[in-house]
Amino acid sequence: MYQASPDLPFIFPTQLQRDVIETLNSNTPKLTGRQKKLADQLINSHITDSPYSQVPTFSYEELLKGITCAQCNLISVFVEGEHCICRNCGYKETLRNAVVRSAEEYRLLFPDQKITTNTLQEWCEVVESKRRISRILVKNFKKIGTNRWIYYE
Repeated sequence: MYQASPDLPFIFPTQLQRDVIETLNSNTPKLTGRQKKLADQLINSHITDSPYSQVPTFSYEELLKGITCAQCNLISVFVEGEHCICRNCGYKETLRNAVVRSAEEYRLLFPDQKITTNTLQEWCEVVESKRRISRILVKNFKKIGTNRWIYYE
C-alpha cells in the first residue's frame, strides 16, 4: 500500500495521510441492537468441551502391545535389521517410522502418561534394545529431564 517496502511487516499510521485514516474510520457501520444481541448470544453459547468426544474406557493392561502395521493395522510386525516387516501383508517400514508412529499412538491413548524409553519399549514389544528406542526418541521428540527422569514430548 502506497509503495511500502514488501519486507516491512505493516504500515504505521504516520505513513498514511490523515484524510485516508478519517475515511476508513468514517466508513465503519454502527452496530445495530440486533447485531449486538447476536454477538452476545454467540459468546454465551460457546462450548469449550466437545460433546462428541466419546472415548471408550480402557486400561493399559487390556490392550495388545506391539507395533501395528502401517498398511493393514494388525499387530503382526517383526523387526529385521533397520526395518519392521508385517507377517500378514508383507509391508516394510523403517524401524524409526514405526517407533515414532507407536509413540504418537501411545500419546493419543494415554495423554496423561509420559513417554519414556521403558514405557515405549513395553508398548512396542518387538524392539528388544532400549538403546535403540532411546536414540529414536532423542532424534524425533523433545527430551525433558535428566538421568532416570528423562521423558519425551
